Amino acid sequence: FSLSGTISDSLGLDTSAPITITQTHNSETVNITNINIDEKGNWSLDENSLPRHIDNSGNDVVLDFANVDTGVYQYEIVAKDKVGKNTTIVVKVDIDKSAPIVPTITTPTEGAIRTGALSATTYRFSGKVSDDETASTGIKGIEYAIKTEDTVPSSGTEVAAPDNDWNFTYDFEKEGSYYLFVRGVDNAENKSEWAKRAFDVDYSNPSLELEANFTGNKNALFLASGSASDTGKLTSLLITQTDGEGKTLSANITVKDDGTWESGFLPLKVDNESVTSVEDAEKD
Repeated sequence: FSLSGTISDSLGLDTSAPITITQTHNSETVNITNINIDEKGNWSLDENSLPRHIDNSGNDVVLDFANVDTGVYQYEIVAKDKVGKNTTIVVKVDIDKSAPIVPTITTPTEGAIRTGALSATTYRFSGKVSDDETASTGIKGIEYAIKTEDTVPSSGTEVAAPDNDWNFTYDFEKEGSYYLFVRGVDNAENKSEWAKRAFDVDYSNPSLELEANFTGNKNALFLASGSASDTGKLTSLLITQTDGEGKTLSANITVKDDGTWESGFLPLKVDNESVTSVEDAEKD
C-alpha cells in the first residue's frame, strides 16, 4: 500500500525536511525515505512501497508481500514549518493475510432436495461466518452465488454479516435443482473457500392426467392409467376408491421413468379394507 496527502503553512514549510514519516510495527521503528513532494505541498510515497523493513545495511526496503508480517503498522506523519513548529497525524494500518473460515449454511438444510425441496418462490438463506483466529481485521460479510450447475463461481453478491450471522432473501423464477455457494470475506478483503449446499425448488403441484376410457359404466374389471409429472422426481401416486356406502380403499401406484402409470385391475377389494398396492386387491 501507499500513503499520500498535502501539507501547507502560511509562512512556509521547512526547507530541508518539511515532512517526515516514521513506521512502527512491534518493536521495529523505520524512518521512511524517498518521500515525493512538489512545490504545492502535495506529498506521496511510491505505489506499493509500504510497509518497509530495515535490511542488514540499515536501509529501509520494501519486502515482497509474502514476506511481510501481519499485524498493526503505525505511521506518524509530521509536517514542519520554517520556525520549527509541527503538526502530527497518526495513521494505523492492519495487515491481515489470513482467510476467514469457510462459512456454515444453516438454511436450507442438507435435506432440501426432492421431498424436502423449498416450496415457495421466495426463500431466506442463512448461516454463520467467522474469521481465522490468527486474523485481526474481523469479518466484513459473505459473498454468495446461486447456480443451476455444480461449478464453483469466480465471484458472488456481497452481503454484510453483523455479529458473524449472514442471511439474504432470494426470489426464484423457476423450479428446479440449484446449488448455493457461500464464502467469507474479512475487512482486509481476504476470502475463504466456498461452502456449497444442493437444494431443490418445487412450489407447484404435480400435473396428473387420466386416460379417457377410465370413466363410465363397467361390467368387468378395468384399469386406470395416465401420466403424471412434476419438477421433482415423482415416485408414486395414490388412488383412493370410495364405494356407494362411503367406504374407502387406497393404493400406491408406481410412476414409471417416462411419467406414465397404470393401476392394475380395479375396483379394489380386500378383506381388511386396506391395501398397500393394487396387487393386494382381490379381483371381483
